[in-house]
Amino acid sequence: PVELKHLRITQGRLHYVDTDGASLSVSGLDISIDNLRRREEASLKGNLTFDLRLDGKNPTLPTLGGTLQVAALLRYYAPHLTFREVQLALSPATGLIPVEAGPIQLRGEGALDLQSLARRLGSASLSLPQASLRLEGQGTLTPPAFTGKLALEGSPRKLAALCNVHLKAHAKDMLQCNGAVEWAENSLHLRQLSLQLDDIPAK
Repeated sequence: PVELKHLRITQGRLHYVDTDGASLSVSGLDISIDNLRRREEASLKGNLTFDLRLDGKNPTLPTLGGTLQVAALLRYYAPHLTFREVQLALSPATGLIPVEAGPIQLRGEGALDLQSLARRLGSASLSLPQASLRLEGQGTLTPPAFTGKLALEGSPRKLAALCNVHLKAHAKDMLQCNGAVEWAENSLHLRQLSLQLDDIPAK
């Protein structure tokens, strides 16, 4: 097995173009990996600027550009990969995602069985200035599936404004949703659902 005490990449650059003309450009790539050893916990930190263009031969396909930051603690003990204190931050600058949606932050911890591709989420949260989503549960990558709990909280008017939709003002401006979720490749089931929009509760 390969073991590394320190690995550093500074100001790296990457440009990739596929046969359909889609391209990915990466610049300012900084990566730091410490203590990459079997059965021990490694530290990963990195950041980059990217420009993704899927519209090479089809101008209707989306583009996306911005910056990405990542940090995580990882441990590999075959066939299990555990991860904790995972932090991803995406700041969109151009293209599909509005600038106002950033930074989009993903945090989580869990484990992945690389043999069966089963995964466990101790917790995962996705947040942006307008809303946050939290998930806990278990799932698989092949076939894709997830069973667990979800909690959503945010501002419906700020979310709508990202899509250039302007809703009537309300003093509370609140959206909350909690429940159990079962998702498979072709189906999505929500159970024990509780919902509140502004000052209107629903179950």
